[in-house]
Amino acid sequence: KLDNSIGGRMAEINTYSEEIRQMRDAAGFTTQIFEENFPGKYGDVSDFLLNVSGQESLYGTMNNRLYDDGTPISITEFQIDPIRFKDMLDRSQTGDAYKRIEMINETFTNLGYQDFDIRNIARVVENQSIDPITGEKNTNYRYSDINKQYLDDPYITTALARHIIANTEELIPSDLAGQATYWKTYWNTEEGS
Repeated sequence: KLDNSIGGRMAEINTYSEEIRQMRDAAGFTTQIFEENFPGKYGDVSDFLLNVSGQESLYGTMNNRLYDDGTPISITEFQIDPIRFKDMLDRSQTGDAYKRIEMINETFTNLGYQDFDIRNIARVVENQSIDPITGEKNTNYRYSDINKQYLDDPYITTALARHIIANTEELIPSDLAGQATYWKTYWNTEEGS
């Protein structure tokens, strides 16, 4: 039931304002730790991160799409699906991606998360099936073993999103129109939302 009263609308506006503030702070923090550890390499993408979280989940306020069994279709304010998360895990074994993971893990361990590893935000389970009509083999990916403590921290989820975005060679444009195109090309799909 919607509360269209002035008090109800003000409460909704305050909720969005708080969510936006949290995401803006998390985006600024993430940009700062990337710049401190990789000077000049990744740039300030705070606005882009904030805009993506706004577009994908209304700053985390609409982050509850689930399968019938209660498994999330995607996680975080950035709507990271299991295939993207699995790709991140696969890419984070070596090179710059590994260095970023180590930096993120060290940062959050130093902030008090004991034995922190951002790769443990969730597990991805791969299921194989055969289409009964076509006989084609299908692979489905689902989340399991979700770490709610990590998932509820916008600083962690924003660092995860920034790490994933850093796997793309093209730099994020500074103008809004360029960011929208970048988002649609590299974060979302042409067919997606």
